[in-house]
Amino acid sequence: MCKYCEQKAVIEYDGYFDLYDNGIQLTDGSGGTLYIGVNAENKIVLRASGNNFTDDFIINFCPICGRDLRIKEEK
Repeated sequence: MCKYCEQKAVIEYDGYFDLYDNGIQLTDGSGGTLYIGVNAENKIVLRASGNNFTDDFIINFCPICGRDLRIKEEK
């Protein structure tokens, strides 16, 4: 495992889930930024932002270390 795929959801005491607290920036371009993060269900996702965030894209394998991110029922 690596720091990218061992992320766990950070949910504040009042149930607030912040996208910025739940992701690591991978790239930054003139049109937007790409993040690898975690959603509220603790699934590793890719998301991009420009003016707003895109929908989360759930991934099956960590793009950095290659670890299988699927749970046993999904395989």
